[in-house]
Amino acid sequence: MGVILKYVLYIMLILLVYIIARDIYHDKINNNTTIEEAKNQITDSARDVVDDGMKAVKADIKSLQK
Repeated sequence: MGVILKYVLYIMLILLVYIIARDIYHDKINNNTTIEEAKNQITDSARDVVDDGMKAVKADIKSLQK
């Protein structure tokens, strides 16, 4: 159980780094961004990534059920 939890935490950390890097690259987070704005931006981006992943999984499940 500890090994699975460790890998889940690693995946979450990688996802967080990806989201922050993507937002910095697209200039959604810059030097003038407050901590509150950055938190809101990261939260919104994380929701978008999870929603896109869920949509892809649902589409794959539907294609396998046919």
